[in-house]
Amino acid sequence: MSEQPDLEHILILAFSPVERDARVLRQAKYLGQKFRVTLAGFGSDPFRHAPLPNVKWFEIDTHGSVLKHYKKVQLVAANLCRISPLFLKLYYNQIPYWRHGWHLAQAARYRVIYCNDADTLPIGIAAARASRSAKIILDLHEYATREMAGGFHWTWERKPVVTRILKSFARHAHGTVTVADSFAPLMKKEFKMRTPLVVHNAPELTSLPSRAPRTDDRIHLIHHGGAARSRQLERMIHAVAKADKRFVLHFMLTGGPDYIEDLKKIASAACPDRVTFEQPVKPGEIVAAISGFDLGIYILPPLSFNDLHAMPNKFFDFIGAGLPVAVAPSVNMASITKENGIGWVAADFEPETFAKLLDTITLDQLEARRAASLKLRETVNARTEMTRLVELVERVAARKPKKAS
Repeated sequence: MSEQPDLEHILILAFSPVERDARVLRQAKYLGQKFRVTLAGFGSDPFRHAPLPNVKWFEIDTHGSVLKHYKKVQLVAANLCRISPLFLKLYYNQIPYWRHGWHLAQAARYRVIYCNDADTLPIGIAAARASRSAKIILDLHEYATREMAGGFHWTWERKPVVTRILKSFARHAHGTVTVADSFAPLMKKEFKMRTPLVVHNAPELTSLPSRAPRTDDRIHLIHHGGAARSRQLERMIHAVAKADKRFVLHFMLTGGPDYIEDLKKIASAACPDRVTFEQPVKPGEIVAAISGFDLGIYILPPLSFNDLHAMPNKFFDFIGAGLPVAVAPSVNMASITKENGIGWVAADFEPETFAKLLDTITLDQLEARRAASLKLRETVNARTEMTRLVELVERVAARKPKKAS
């Protein structure tokens, strides 16, 4: 299907491997139903096997490298950003892919430039000012200035740059988006920006496979996602080890092969035969693959502000699969769980506390909360979330450009 030249042109800009970025892929899919879209990001064309109407892919070249000399310049420029936004240009000029993205943004007249995360915002703002017609939407997937708790790279390079970008430019965006309800008022206050629209990372509403009839009283727990040491996934192993033997934990993990091997050793020592490592599936197959389990679980230790307020894809995958959930008291996951009656929230983040919570769960309670989750998936899914996003883009695109003075 050929693109429609009468449609207004949208640039979606993402400095990420888009093929693995479900949020950005959903943006392209749904915005392509209303606009002519250029999607620019890292890696291979995510639509090479299944083209989308009105959506073109543009790969941002990441092959250029930053010379060692310029890495020092970059670090100095990052800290000078604490003083003035003028040093942002010096910082980003050392990054080849940023220059490539800048040339793309200047190459056509876009009606809206949709900036995913803070790094892309200066490009969008500069291109909009040059064209005098483009509007900017900023999608802060996380709370960018509170992403990490510490570390040299974060403290001395990333945080001063991201903070300067948002404090200097976020207020100029014509629309803003984030992933969590608790972020929105804080972002508006800190960055003097428009109140962000909250768009959850919910999957498509799909038909679920039939569940096999229960043959025993065992309760099968599922956790899927990236195997990152900072998430301390072993907490869930220790929780199961301290809980009743009727609980069996299934991991479906990607990446981090060394960490996965360590988790297997921990499981073998703590609760042999009660932790299983499943083969991971493609992102679009996750909901169906996990729907046969009994309970989705997640203990994410609050090592940073973003961790405490996390609103991860996997939580909405659980809902999309019609699973009840058991989570630690992470602010947003706990709120949705309690408000909709879809599961249980532990009193703290410790495995012992989580184990005691699991031991209170009955099969009848599981079925009741499964019914609540199945009901919630009808209103919290990609179609409903992205419909609100498309409406925001339509409103922003409809605004008349300011006349040149």
